[in-house]
Amino acid sequence: MKITGHGRVISVLLVLVAFAIVLGLVVAALTIWPWPGRRSSPPPPGTRVVVASIFPLASLCGEIGGDAVQVSTLLPAGASPHTYEMTPSQARTLADADLVFQVGGGLDPFVTRLAGAAAGSARRLEAMAALPAETLLAQGEQPWLAQGAVTGAAPGVADPHIWLDPVLVRDYVVPALQEELGALWPEHAEVFAANAAGLRDRLTELDGWIREQLAPVREKGLITIHPAWGYFGRRYGIDTWAVEQHAGSEPSPLWLAELVDIARFRGIQTLFSEPQLSGQIAGILERELQVQVLVLDPLGGKGRPGYGSYTEMMRSNVEIMVEGLR
Repeated sequence: MKITGHGRVISVLLVLVAFAIVLGLVVAALTIWPWPGRRSSPPPPGTRVVVASIFPLASLCGEIGGDAVQVSTLLPAGASPHTYEMTPSQARTLADADLVFQVGGGLDPFVTRLAGAAAGSARRLEAMAALPAETLLAQGEQPWLAQGAVTGAAPGVADPHIWLDPVLVRDYVVPALQEELGALWPEHAEVFAANAAGLRDRLTELDGWIREQLAPVREKGLITIHPAWGYFGRRYGIDTWAVEQHAGSEPSPLWLAELVDIARFRGIQTLFSEPQLSGQIAGILERELQVQVLVLDPLGGKGRPGYGSYTEMMRSNVEIMVEGLR
């Protein structure tokens, strides 16, 4: 069919409209999509940027750094650090960092995998490295078997959930972070020191409060799905057992049967899960162990009621523990 006159004009207009739509989509994609090398809203010049792998570390950075630093958290609330993969936009955030603060010990490998994305001048701090080897628990170790003794473990095979012991945080992590921030920005060293001293006081108060809260129920012990609470249990004299003897591992029928016996002998009627774990697993274990399931959140998150700071997160978790163990 031959197009002439008015029909040709309409065809040309349709082509132009289609081209404009395609061009608009391309521009939108280039504006929104986090393609490599492009940075949206970089921090203002002179801004001191600290990037933390998980929220509890970011909270500590914010409390010590105050208004002198800008703190970003890589792991979103509800995500598991063991399996998380960073987005391209987070890689750009990492590229703007002056200090990268992570747990280490294999807990946050998503940071290690993109270590090259950090600025060449960025400093790195691992919380695990701040602790003496003799304070570390081996992965899968049941601290109650040692009856409170500290056995120690090499950092590469140690349980990385050190932030759930507020005394370890107070005595080792906070001083290491204060020193690192002071070395980076010596003009604020006095502010960092004062903020760190206040934080250590709050952690001492938190430690005393936890001991008081757990005193009536600690003889029962904690059965959790994920093996995150070993340091906490060792600190407060509360036995801990995890369904996953190693993070991500499936429990054997023999181990489940042993947990059932422990729960019956101790009068434990609550299994503690985490929001980062599959609810399906908790449901199966709820039926197998014949217990109720409550949720502890060892990672928290900014803006989440009751979990908006490190100390708030710890208090909320302890309140849930006490509720479940009564």
